[in-house]
Amino acid sequence: MPRGRAPSPVDVVLDRWWVPLAQPDWPPVAPARRALNAIARATAALGLRDAGFTWERADRIARITVQRMGVEVCLGHRQVPYALTFRELEVLTILALGLTNAEIADRLGIARRTASTHVERALAKLAVASRTAAAILVVNDDLAVLPLPGGVHQLPDLPLVRLAAAASGLRDGGMQRGSDGPSTGAVGRAFDHRRPIRLHPILIGGLYPVGPVAGEDGRTMRAGAELAVAVVNRAGGVHGRGIVHCPVAVDIGDPKSIDDGLSRLFAAGVDAVTLGYTFARSSKHLAHLFDRISDYGAPLLHSQTSKNATALVSGSHQRYRSIFQVCAPETRYGLGFVRFVDELAASGSWRPARRTLAVIDSTNPDLQAWSADAGRLAEALGWRVAEPILVDPFRPDWWDTLTRLHAGQTPAAVLVACFVPDVLVDFLRVHATQPLRALLYATYVPSVSGFLARAGSSAEGLVWSTVTGTKDGPATQAFSRAYRDRHGHDPGLSSAGTHFDMVRLLAEAWTRADSPLDRRSVVAHLARSLHLGINGLYAFDRTDQSVRAYPDDTPDPLEGKAHLVFQVNRGRHQLIAPTPYGPGRLVVE
Repeated sequence: MPRGRAPSPVDVVLDRWWVPLAQPDWPPVAPARRALNAIARATAALGLRDAGFTWERADRIARITVQRMGVEVCLGHRQVPYALTFRELEVLTILALGLTNAEIADRLGIARRTASTHVERALAKLAVASRTAAAILVVNDDLAVLPLPGGVHQLPDLPLVRLAAAASGLRDGGMQRGSDGPSTGAVGRAFDHRRPIRLHPILIGGLYPVGPVAGEDGRTMRAGAELAVAVVNRAGGVHGRGIVHCPVAVDIGDPKSIDDGLSRLFAAGVDAVTLGYTFARSSKHLAHLFDRISDYGAPLLHSQTSKNATALVSGSHQRYRSIFQVCAPETRYGLGFVRFVDELAASGSWRPARRTLAVIDSTNPDLQAWSADAGRLAEALGWRVAEPILVDPFRPDWWDTLTRLHAGQTPAAVLVACFVPDVLVDFLRVHATQPLRALLYATYVPSVSGFLARAGSSAEGLVWSTVTGTKDGPATQAFSRAYRDRHGHDPGLSSAGTHFDMVRLLAEAWTRADSPLDRRSVVAHLARSLHLGINGLYAFDRTDQSVRAYPDDTPDPLEGKAHLVFQVNRGRHQLIAPTPYGPGRLVVE
């Protein structure tokens, strides 16, 4: 019903989309949307601000909101209002236009007595005594049915009739113009009722890991996103729209759980999806995930650190243009390890007895941090690397691994490529009983909140890195305080900041786009983002839409997110590299 007021509630969003006015042929119109698109464009053409009406069924509501560059359409399921049948809603629609019972009967092709019975029952369900009062409720509660029952011919000149006529392509719709009917009375005035518009909120869907393997990390991911949503909403939202966070817990090692979680988010009508990481990250699994996201049309921001993901996006850029990886792939860990130990040795703060390196990596090729490029870099810099020791990423035999390392020539440094906190804690505890005289260099998982409490003294001196980490500074300190005040625990040094930044990136793109529902415009603004967040600089590569790592992918710290290196010193993480963020030397020997 054309009006200018707060819309009635929608219990479940079935579908939401954007109808651009300047590009009527994009995207290709699905048959189910074609009629509503015509009504949306008619709403804008008639100069109406919005419209709401019953569509196809008594429990189905459509809402149209006109904006600067197009029209938002929202189709939802609602509890049947006043327990009315669809026939009674049709009767009330015609009644609200000022027609008599006899005219209602003629338009619906039913007996006059039947029409009178429908009117009586409908008025009783609305608990009103007059037709005028019923008409006002039809307008205020979005009860009118479109398309108009019986067509638009010989109806009074009211906004609802003009809208139905314009949507059907009729120039004047055969309306009674200048009549003495209800358009000049109380019923007609109901159609001109004006109240402030309340825009539908923007929905961010998040898939978060639960369980013993990554549950703690999942908790901080979700908490970081929730904090960002609160910050954006306190600042007024996105052009007056609030943001609603829709979290779904998933088992990140189970493709079906991830798939089901995605289905739940799609059913909720989310406008974007965020994802930390999964352990089901083969090219096949990621292609299935990306295909579903691409078919749905909303952007996906993820922090998989996945070479398979970047390969898929670069190989099918047009298909996967809405997929964004907010960090570099895991192979940067191997390259960064070689670069760091070489720079460390050159600085004189670490004097290795020999130029040999060891690598502990995953048996799962989709989780491997070491690469052929890392091997070539080590060789070019004069480091000898033994054949990598491959271990089960979830159930490694650390006693056997350390026995093998002790059996040969002790390496100067060991890369422990591990992405599960408890697994790395187990390694450190076993290593404490038979330590190597070598620098230990781990990946990512010490960033997880609570890691040092679990590892205890066995983590002392450990060097570790992350391609999506949080470094100290005024903004980070303010973020950490707000996070602790809201959630009562520390944010860690990666995932909370990453998911906070994801929400801010999306909010920024939604603000700059023609509309948050104009997905092509939102994706285009994301692709051009240059955002300085809690975890560093976000600028997406034009080919694979990942964030480049500094200094592994670019020598300029203003063109990539810093590949941060920390050392555990006296029970605390201390940033030591790269320059200019750290001193480039060890804190302790």
